[in-house]
Amino acid sequence: MNSRKTPLRAGLIGCGRMGSRYAAALQNTGRIALGGICDPRLGKDRIEQFACRAYKDEEALLCDPRIDVAIIAAPTELHKDLCIRAAERHKHVLVEKPMALTLPDARAMIGAAESNGVKLTLGMVERFNPTYRKIKEVMAQSCLGRVISVSVTRKTKSVNRPAWYLEAGKSGGVIVDLAIHDIDLLLWLLGDEVQTAYALSPGRHGDVTDTAMVLLGFRKGAIACLDVSWRLDPSYPSWGEIRMEILGERGMIAADAGALPPVYIAGGTSLPSFIHTQEDLKWSGIDLVREDVIRSMLESFAESIIGDTTVTPDGRDGLKALEVALHAVESLERKTPVTIGAKISKEERNHEGTDSKGI
Repeated sequence: MNSRKTPLRAGLIGCGRMGSRYAAALQNTGRIALGGICDPRLGKDRIEQFACRAYKDEEALLCDPRIDVAIIAAPTELHKDLCIRAAERHKHVLVEKPMALTLPDARAMIGAAESNGVKLTLGMVERFNPTYRKIKEVMAQSCLGRVISVSVTRKTKSVNRPAWYLEAGKSGGVIVDLAIHDIDLLLWLLGDEVQTAYALSPGRHGDVTDTAMVLLGFRKGAIACLDVSWRLDPSYPSWGEIRMEILGERGMIAADAGALPPVYIAGGTSLPSFIHTQEDLKWSGIDLVREDVIRSMLESFAESIIGDTTVTPDGRDGLKALEVALHAVESLERKTPVTIGAKISKEERNHEGTDSKGI
Protein backbone atom coordinates (compact mmCIF):
# COMPACT_ATOMS: atom_id res chain seq x y z
CA MET A 1 0.00 0.00 0.00
CA ASN A 2 1.31 3.46 -0.93
CA SER A 3 2.02 5.56 2.16
CA ARG A 4 1.61 8.91 0.41
CA LYS A 5 0.79 11.64 2.95
CA THR A 6 0.01 14.58 0.68
CA PRO A 7 -3.07 14.70 -1.57
CA LEU A 8 -2.83 14.05 -5.28
CA ARG A 9 -2.84 17.22 -7.39
CA ALA A 10 -5.50 17.40 -10.09
CA GLY A 11 -5.28 19.52 -13.22
CA LEU A 12 -8.74 20.47 -14.50
CA ILE A 13 -9.15 20.99 -18.24
CA GLY A 14 -12.43 22.78 -18.89
CA CYS A 15 -14.23 24.93 -16.31
CA GLY A 16 -17.69 25.11 -17.83
CA ARG A 17 -20.90 23.55 -16.52
CA MET A 18 -19.35 20.28 -15.31
CA GLY A 19 -15.82 21.55 -14.81
CA SER A 20 -17.02 24.07 -12.24
CA ARG A 21 -18.67 21.27 -10.29
CA TYR A 22 -15.41 19.32 -10.27
CA ALA A 23 -13.55 22.39 -9.04
CA ALA A 24 -16.05 22.88 -6.20
CA ALA A 25 -15.88 19.22 -5.16
CA LEU A 26 -12.08 19.31 -5.11
CA GLN A 27 -12.24 21.94 -2.37
CA ASN A 28 -13.67 19.32 0.00
CA THR A 29 -11.71 16.16 -0.74
CA GLY A 30 -9.00 14.63 1.40
CA ARG A 31 -6.86 12.59 -0.98
CA ILE A 32 -7.01 14.77 -4.08
CA ALA A 33 -6.91 18.56 -4.42
CA LEU A 34 -7.20 21.10 -7.23
CA GLY A 35 -3.69 21.84 -8.45
CA GLY A 36 -4.50 23.93 -11.51
CA ILE A 37 -7.00 24.79 -14.23
CA CYS A 38 -6.96 25.40 -17.95
CA ASP A 39 -9.78 27.10 -19.81
CA PRO A 40 -9.01 29.84 -22.35
CA ARG A 41 -12.46 31.39 -21.86
CA LEU A 42 -11.93 32.30 -18.21
CA GLY A 43 -11.50 35.92 -17.25
CA LYS A 44 -9.35 37.12 -14.37
CA ASP A 45 -12.27 37.22 -11.92
CA ARG A 46 -13.24 33.61 -12.62
CA ILE A 47 -9.64 32.45 -12.35
CA GLU A 48 -9.30 34.09 -8.95
CA GLN A 49 -12.43 32.25 -7.77
CA PHE A 50 -10.70 28.92 -8.29
CA ALA A 51 -7.76 29.98 -6.08
CA CYS A 52 -5.20 27.87 -7.92
CA ARG A 53 -2.68 28.03 -10.75
CA ALA A 54 -4.12 28.88 -14.18
CA TYR A 55 -2.26 27.37 -17.16
CA LYS A 56 -2.08 29.11 -20.52
CA ASP A 57 -2.87 25.89 -22.41
CA GLU A 58 -3.41 22.16 -21.93
CA GLU A 59 0.18 21.30 -22.79
CA ALA A 60 1.55 23.42 -19.98
CA LEU A 61 -0.79 21.74 -17.50
CA LEU A 62 -0.08 18.22 -18.73
CA CYS A 63 3.69 18.73 -18.69
CA ASP A 64 3.77 20.06 -15.13
CA PRO A 65 5.32 17.34 -12.89
CA ARG A 66 3.29 18.68 -9.95
CA ILE A 67 0.08 17.48 -11.57
CA ASP A 68 -0.78 13.83 -10.87
CA VAL A 69 -4.27 13.57 -12.36
CA ALA A 70 -5.86 15.15 -15.42
CA ILE A 71 -9.61 15.77 -15.16
CA ILE A 72 -11.03 16.32 -18.63
CA ALA A 73 -14.31 18.25 -18.65
CA ALA A 74 -13.90 19.65 -22.16
CA PRO A 75 -16.33 18.98 -25.05
CA THR A 76 -16.53 15.29 -25.93
CA GLU A 77 -15.00 15.85 -29.35
CA LEU A 78 -11.75 16.73 -27.51
CA HIS A 79 -11.74 13.78 -25.10
CA LYS A 80 -9.65 11.40 -27.20
CA ASP A 81 -6.83 13.84 -27.92
CA LEU A 82 -6.64 15.18 -24.37
CA CYS A 83 -6.83 11.74 -22.78
CA ILE A 84 -4.06 10.31 -24.94
CA ARG A 85 -1.83 13.33 -24.39
CA ALA A 86 -2.37 13.10 -20.63
CA ALA A 87 -1.62 9.37 -20.55
CA GLU A 88 1.54 9.85 -22.60
CA ARG A 89 2.70 12.37 -20.01
CA HIS A 90 1.98 9.77 -17.31
CA LYS A 91 -1.01 11.48 -15.77
CA HIS A 92 -3.87 9.41 -14.43
CA VAL A 93 -7.06 10.45 -16.23
CA LEU A 94 -10.67 11.12 -15.26
CA VAL A 95 -12.67 11.97 -18.36
CA GLU A 96 -16.25 13.22 -18.29
CA LYS A 97 -18.98 11.11 -19.83
CA PRO A 98 -19.56 10.20 -22.53
CA MET A 99 -16.08 8.79 -22.93
CA ALA A 100 -15.93 9.58 -26.65
CA LEU A 101 -18.14 9.85 -29.71
CA THR A 102 -16.90 6.72 -31.52
CA LEU A 103 -15.76 3.27 -30.45
CA PRO A 104 -12.34 3.59 -32.15
CA ASP A 105 -11.69 6.78 -30.15
CA ALA A 106 -12.70 5.06 -26.90
CA ARG A 107 -10.45 2.08 -27.64
CA ALA A 108 -7.53 4.40 -28.41
CA MET A 109 -8.00 6.09 -25.04
CA ILE A 110 -7.99 2.76 -23.22
CA GLY A 111 -4.91 1.67 -25.14
CA ALA A 112 -3.04 4.87 -24.27
CA ALA A 113 -3.79 4.47 -20.56
CA GLU A 114 -2.77 0.82 -20.50
CA SER A 115 0.43 1.27 -22.51
CA ASN A 116 1.55 4.13 -20.27
CA GLY A 117 0.66 2.43 -16.99
CA VAL A 118 -1.87 5.04 -15.81
CA LYS A 119 -5.40 4.66 -14.53
CA LEU A 120 -8.39 5.80 -16.54
CA THR A 121 -11.85 6.39 -15.12
CA LEU A 122 -15.08 7.97 -16.35
CA GLY A 123 -17.35 10.62 -14.86
CA MET A 124 -20.20 8.13 -14.36
CA VAL A 125 -21.27 9.90 -11.16
CA GLU A 126 -24.50 7.96 -10.72
CA ARG A 127 -22.52 4.91 -9.62
CA PHE A 128 -21.61 6.98 -6.55
CA ASN A 129 -25.17 8.15 -5.89
CA PRO A 130 -26.30 6.66 -2.53
CA THR A 131 -29.68 5.87 -4.09
CA TYR A 132 -28.22 3.50 -6.68
CA ARG A 133 -25.63 2.11 -4.28
CA LYS A 134 -28.47 1.06 -1.99
CA ILE A 135 -30.26 -0.54 -4.94
CA LYS A 136 -27.07 -2.41 -5.82
CA GLU A 137 -26.77 -3.60 -2.22
CA VAL A 138 -30.38 -4.84 -2.12
CA MET A 139 -30.10 -6.60 -5.48
CA ALA A 140 -26.89 -8.34 -4.38
CA GLN A 141 -28.94 -10.01 -1.63
CA SER A 142 -31.35 -11.46 -4.22
CA CYS A 143 -34.31 -9.71 -2.63
CA LEU A 144 -36.05 -9.21 -5.97
CA GLY A 145 -35.28 -12.53 -7.58
CA ARG A 146 -34.73 -12.54 -11.32
CA VAL A 147 -35.15 -9.08 -12.84
CA ILE A 148 -38.03 -8.92 -15.29
CA SER A 149 -38.07 -5.28 -16.37
CA VAL A 150 -36.67 -1.83 -15.63
CA SER A 151 -38.22 1.56 -16.33
CA VAL A 152 -36.07 4.71 -16.23
CA THR A 153 -36.93 8.39 -16.56
CA ARG A 154 -34.24 11.06 -16.87
CA LYS A 155 -35.40 14.53 -17.97
CA THR A 156 -33.61 17.84 -17.56
CA LYS A 157 -33.96 21.41 -18.76
CA SER A 158 -32.20 22.49 -21.94
CA VAL A 159 -32.11 26.04 -20.55
CA ASN A 160 -29.39 24.87 -18.16
CA ARG A 161 -27.20 23.57 -20.97
CA PRO A 162 -24.81 25.54 -23.17
CA ALA A 163 -25.72 26.00 -26.84
CA TRP A 164 -23.10 23.55 -28.07
CA TYR A 165 -25.28 20.66 -26.85
CA LEU A 166 -27.38 21.28 -29.96
CA GLU A 167 -24.41 21.60 -32.31
CA ALA A 168 -23.42 18.80 -34.66
CA GLY A 169 -20.24 16.99 -33.70
CA LYS A 170 -20.11 17.94 -30.03
CA SER A 171 -22.61 16.13 -27.78
CA GLY A 172 -23.87 13.03 -29.54
CA GLY A 173 -27.41 14.02 -28.65
CA VAL A 174 -29.53 12.99 -25.69
CA ILE A 175 -28.88 9.23 -26.04
CA VAL A 176 -25.09 9.41 -26.08
CA ASP A 177 -24.77 12.29 -23.62
CA LEU A 178 -27.63 11.76 -21.14
CA ALA A 179 -29.06 8.24 -21.47
CA ILE A 180 -25.53 6.87 -21.13
CA HIS A 181 -25.87 7.48 -17.36
CA ASP A 182 -28.68 4.94 -17.20
CA ILE A 183 -27.13 2.55 -19.70
CA ASP A 184 -24.05 2.37 -17.48
CA LEU A 185 -26.21 2.02 -14.35
CA LEU A 186 -28.17 -0.88 -15.83
CA LEU A 187 -25.03 -2.71 -16.96
CA TRP A 188 -23.65 -2.27 -13.43
CA LEU A 189 -26.83 -3.07 -11.48
CA LEU A 190 -27.93 -6.06 -13.55
CA GLY A 191 -24.49 -7.50 -14.20
CA ASP A 192 -25.70 -8.42 -17.65
CA GLU A 193 -25.06 -7.47 -21.27
CA VAL A 194 -27.42 -5.73 -23.67
CA GLN A 195 -28.34 -7.85 -26.65
CA THR A 196 -30.70 -5.60 -28.61
CA ALA A 197 -31.52 -1.90 -28.75
CA TYR A 198 -34.39 0.03 -30.28
CA ALA A 199 -34.91 3.78 -30.05
CA LEU A 200 -37.69 6.19 -31.01
CA SER A 201 -37.74 9.98 -31.05
CA PRO A 202 -40.31 12.67 -31.93
CA GLY A 203 -37.63 14.50 -33.90
CA ARG A 204 -34.60 16.72 -33.56
CA HIS A 205 -33.92 20.06 -31.92
CA GLY A 206 -31.18 21.81 -33.79
CA ASP A 207 -28.84 19.19 -35.19
CA VAL A 208 -29.37 16.54 -32.52
CA THR A 209 -32.00 14.32 -30.96
CA ASP A 210 -32.97 15.83 -27.61
CA THR A 211 -35.81 13.46 -26.61
CA ALA A 212 -35.92 9.70 -27.02
CA MET A 213 -37.22 6.41 -25.69
CA VAL A 214 -34.75 3.55 -25.76
CA LEU A 215 -35.75 -0.10 -25.37
CA LEU A 216 -33.02 -2.54 -24.35
CA GLY A 217 -33.12 -6.33 -24.30
CA PHE A 218 -30.63 -8.10 -22.02
CA ARG A 219 -29.10 -11.52 -22.61
CA LYS A 220 -30.59 -13.02 -19.43
CA GLY A 221 -34.10 -11.94 -20.47
CA ALA A 222 -34.70 -8.61 -18.71
CA ILE A 223 -36.02 -5.66 -20.69
CA ALA A 224 -35.59 -1.95 -20.00
CA CYS A 225 -37.20 1.27 -21.19
CA LEU A 226 -35.27 4.56 -20.93
CA ASP A 227 -37.29 7.79 -21.29
CA VAL A 228 -34.79 10.65 -21.68
CA SER A 229 -35.06 14.31 -22.65
CA TRP A 230 -33.43 17.73 -22.46
CA ARG A 231 -36.77 19.44 -23.16
CA LEU A 232 -38.18 19.88 -19.66
CA ASP A 233 -39.81 23.30 -19.58
CA PRO A 234 -37.94 26.03 -17.62
CA SER A 235 -41.05 26.55 -15.46
CA TYR A 236 -40.85 23.00 -14.08
CA PRO A 237 -40.49 23.33 -10.27
CA SER A 238 -37.27 21.32 -9.98
CA TRP A 239 -34.10 21.00 -12.05
CA GLY A 240 -35.23 17.66 -13.47
CA GLU A 241 -36.80 14.24 -13.01
CA ILE A 242 -34.78 11.08 -12.38
CA ARG A 243 -36.66 7.89 -11.53
CA MET A 244 -36.07 4.14 -11.79
CA GLU A 245 -38.33 1.14 -11.20
CA ILE A 246 -36.97 -2.41 -11.15
CA LEU A 247 -39.49 -5.26 -11.26
CA GLY A 248 -38.31 -8.69 -10.11
CA GLU A 249 -40.00 -12.06 -9.68
CA ARG A 250 -40.29 -11.52 -5.92
CA GLY A 251 -40.53 -7.75 -5.50
CA MET A 252 -39.97 -4.28 -6.87
CA ILE A 253 -37.76 -1.28 -6.20
CA ALA A 254 -38.92 2.26 -7.00
CA ALA A 255 -36.33 5.04 -6.77
CA ASP A 256 -36.80 8.77 -7.16
CA ALA A 257 -33.58 10.75 -6.76
CA GLY A 258 -35.51 13.85 -5.75
CA ALA A 259 -37.87 12.24 -3.23
CA LEU A 260 -37.59 11.85 0.53
CA PRO A 261 -36.86 9.03 1.13
CA PRO A 262 -35.51 8.23 -2.36
CA VAL A 263 -35.91 4.43 -2.36
CA TYR A 264 -39.04 2.30 -1.81
CA ILE A 265 -39.14 -1.48 -1.85
CA ALA A 266 -41.88 -4.11 -1.74
CA GLY A 267 -41.56 -7.87 -2.00
CA GLY A 268 -40.12 -10.99 -0.42
CA THR A 269 -36.92 -10.61 1.59
CA SER A 270 -34.69 -11.89 4.32
CA LEU A 271 -34.28 -8.28 5.49
CA PRO A 272 -37.56 -7.51 7.32
CA SER A 273 -36.15 -4.28 8.73
CA PHE A 274 -36.98 -2.43 5.54
CA ILE A 275 -38.74 -4.77 3.09
CA HIS A 276 -42.19 -6.27 3.50
CA THR A 277 -43.08 -9.86 2.62
CA GLN A 278 -45.21 -10.74 -0.38
CA GLU A 279 -48.20 -11.23 1.92
CA ASP A 280 -47.88 -7.62 3.11
CA LEU A 281 -47.67 -5.50 -0.03
CA LYS A 282 -47.08 -2.18 1.69
CA TRP A 283 -44.14 -0.16 0.50
CA SER A 284 -41.18 0.43 2.79
CA GLY A 285 -39.08 3.57 2.39
CA ILE A 286 -35.32 3.77 2.82
CA ASP A 287 -33.76 7.13 3.55
CA LEU A 288 -30.10 7.70 2.83
CA VAL A 289 -27.29 10.00 3.85
CA ARG A 290 -26.90 12.66 1.17
CA GLU A 291 -23.42 12.87 -0.31
CA ASP A 292 -21.72 14.92 -3.00
CA VAL A 293 -21.49 12.25 -5.69
CA ILE A 294 -18.65 14.00 -7.52
CA ARG A 295 -16.62 14.24 -4.34
CA SER A 296 -17.25 10.55 -3.63
CA MET A 297 -16.15 9.66 -7.16
CA LEU A 298 -12.97 11.73 -6.85
CA GLU A 299 -12.11 10.17 -3.49
CA SER A 300 -12.64 6.68 -4.91
CA PHE A 301 -10.36 7.41 -7.88
CA ALA A 302 -7.69 8.87 -5.60
CA GLU A 303 -7.81 5.79 -3.38
CA SER A 304 -7.33 3.50 -6.40
CA ILE A 305 -4.30 5.52 -7.51
CA ILE A 306 -2.67 5.77 -4.09
CA GLY A 307 -3.33 2.13 -3.24
CA ASP A 308 -2.75 0.90 -6.81
CA THR A 309 -6.07 -0.95 -6.81
CA THR A 310 -8.63 -1.57 -9.52
CA VAL A 311 -10.50 1.56 -10.56
CA THR A 312 -14.24 1.55 -11.12
CA PRO A 313 -15.70 2.47 -13.47
CA ASP A 314 -12.79 1.98 -15.84
CA GLY A 315 -12.30 2.65 -19.53
CA ARG A 316 -13.83 -0.65 -20.56
CA ASP A 317 -17.00 0.18 -18.63
CA GLY A 318 -17.17 3.43 -20.57
CA LEU A 319 -16.64 1.57 -23.83
CA LYS A 320 -19.47 -0.88 -23.09
CA ALA A 321 -21.93 1.90 -22.28
CA LEU A 322 -20.92 3.85 -25.39
CA GLU A 323 -21.36 0.79 -27.58
CA VAL A 324 -24.95 0.36 -26.38
CA ALA A 325 -25.69 4.09 -26.83
CA LEU A 326 -24.33 4.11 -30.37
CA HIS A 327 -26.38 1.06 -31.29
CA ALA A 328 -29.46 2.84 -29.96
CA VAL A 329 -28.64 5.84 -32.18
CA GLU A 330 -28.16 3.48 -35.12
CA SER A 331 -31.57 1.97 -34.39
CA LEU A 332 -33.11 5.44 -34.33
CA GLU A 333 -31.65 6.24 -37.74
CA ARG A 334 -32.56 2.88 -39.29
CA LYS A 335 -35.99 2.76 -37.60
CA THR A 336 -35.48 -0.86 -36.61
CA PRO A 337 -34.06 -2.81 -33.64
CA VAL A 338 -30.35 -3.56 -33.85
CA THR A 339 -28.24 -6.32 -32.34
CA ILE A 340 -25.36 -5.25 -30.12
CA GLY A 341 -22.09 -6.30 -31.70
CA ALA A 342 -23.40 -5.81 -35.23
CA LYS A 343 -21.51 -3.31 -37.38
CA ILE A 344 -22.58 0.28 -36.75
CA SER A 345 -22.97 1.88 -40.16
CA LYS A 346 -22.48 5.53 -39.17
CA GLU A 347 -20.76 5.35 -35.80
CA GLU A 348 -17.26 5.06 -37.26
CA ARG A 349 -17.68 8.54 -38.65
CA ASN A 350 -19.65 11.15 -36.68
CA HIS A 351 -23.08 9.73 -35.89
CA GLU A 352 -25.85 12.32 -36.16
CA GLY A 353 -23.23 15.03 -35.93
CA THR A 354 -22.39 14.29 -32.28
CA ASP A 355 -22.03 16.61 -29.07
CA SER A 356 -20.74 16.67 -25.15
CA LYS A 357 -19.16 18.52 -22.14
CA GLY A 358 -18.29 22.23 -22.49
CA ILE A 359 -14.85 23.56 -21.81
